[in-house]
Amino acid sequence: TNTVSEVSSFLRDYLGVKENASDSGAKVLMVIRKLWLSNEADQYPMTINPKNPGDAWLRGVLAKFEFYVNTGDGYFPLYRFDTLYTGYDKIDAKNSYLSGVLAMSVQRLANTPMNEMIVNKKKMFPEDIDAYNKQQMQIPILQNGTYKKGVYKTFDEFKMNAPSFTDYEIQKDKYTSTIFVKGANGDYLMRDDWGYSDGEHLYVHSADTYFELVRRQNTFVCNGAKALSRYRVVNAGNAIVLGILGGGVGRQNKKTVYLLNLKLFELDMDTGEIF
Repeated sequence: TNTVSEVSSFLRDYLGVKENASDSGAKVLMVIRKLWLSNEADQYPMTINPKNPGDAWLRGVLAKFEFYVNTGDGYFPLYRFDTLYTGYDKIDAKNSYLSGVLAMSVQRLANTPMNEMIVNKKKMFPEDIDAYNKQQMQIPILQNGTYKKGVYKTFDEFKMNAPSFTDYEIQKDKYTSTIFVKGANGDYLMRDDWGYSDGEHLYVHSADTYFELVRRQNTFVCNGAKALSRYRVVNAGNAIVLGILGGGVGRQNKKTVYLLNLKLFELDMDTGEIF
């Protein structure tokens, strides 16, 4: 109730809508599918955050909103807003991330004529919207918190908690992982699987490895691969000596270092993509 009141109050003020406005105009319905504030929303891109030494994480908001318009004859979907918004400041600061996300979410509403947004859209009623959102929460993987062990070949198998292969082996190195499924003709490499479960935890296949999915209400998030960076490190002390005596840096004084940059990703429960 407090969330609804605060969000409604902010949006009325931001859009300049009077609370006692005439009923003759269009009414906008905002459905909050997800609203999550976190102190570890995204990994800071550098080793040390200069504004908070020792803190390697950015705070932020994970949000998914849906907007509908009622013109007196049912509701028409306008658009969906889905974002991960991060920054340096504290979430409870005066200029909070929540206010920023709410403002971002209605930019399209404020700048695009509604009649353009509802072209070819199907009319819905409140019970339709409610049924649609409840349906999103009734898939088996969200029901009881018990995960069947095995490899999911597709996202649909993940949603149904029904892995195709239950006998498998994982081989890992520092940055990659591969799954071998045991079949009648021996083990074979899975190349196009969606993910797997070890019976207690869930993992999604991304960037040639697997990242653990952690449930957040009715979806999942993971700290996945944002980028794999490669650096060439030179031993500076030896470089000076070799530079004077030999005119160059020896190969033994160079080392390639790989750094896996992580980012918080959310699982889209409609498509199976992480973003």
